[in-house]
Amino acid sequence: MRAITVFLCLLLSSVPRLCPAADTEPPREIFGLRCAAPFEHIARAVSAHCAGYRPTDREEALIDEARRFLVAGGYFRAEELAGVDVLWCPLAPLAHGLTPDGHTVYLSTERENDSLVAVAALLAHELTHIRQFRRMGAERFGCDYSLKFLACGGCQDERHPLEREAYDLQKKILTENGLTLEPGP
Repeated sequence: MRAITVFLCLLLSSVPRLCPAADTEPPREIFGLRCAAPFEHIARAVSAHCAGYRPTDREEALIDEARRFLVAGGYFRAEELAGVDVLWCPLAPLAHGLTPDGHTVYLSTERENDSLVAVAALLAHELTHIRQFRRMGAERFGCDYSLKFLACGGCQDERHPLEREAYDLQKKILTENGLTLEPGP
């Protein structure tokens, strides 16, 4: 998380006054840098890092079970999951999961021994970001995520509006199944 914070702050820290109010359209370019660029750079770096990881059969089966759990529980429709690649990747200690684009989800290999419910809840968190990508478009999502990340001091918790929506669903699934959310990185 620290590396991501430093990277974003280096790119945009000179322009915090440009962080828009929640109800305004964020700027698309800041001093020649596309607003979504910080998010995109991080997403590309993570995707490159994860490209060589090959999941075990057990890991792939756990993702399939988690998908079925989310559909059976009514949290997502099967068509929402169509075309979404869910992959394992060693993300620790930076993150438990990451959604670099509108069709890919990475779950941290450190979570592979969690219960089915915990993995499904984490997957639901990341799939909420897929919904956001689809609702907002990639450029707007990346821009909003970057600006709101800076506005809250580099947070990736409930203080960040896009994360709040994802954490709300994650907590709902855990609570409905007798579990609680563990603190994240």
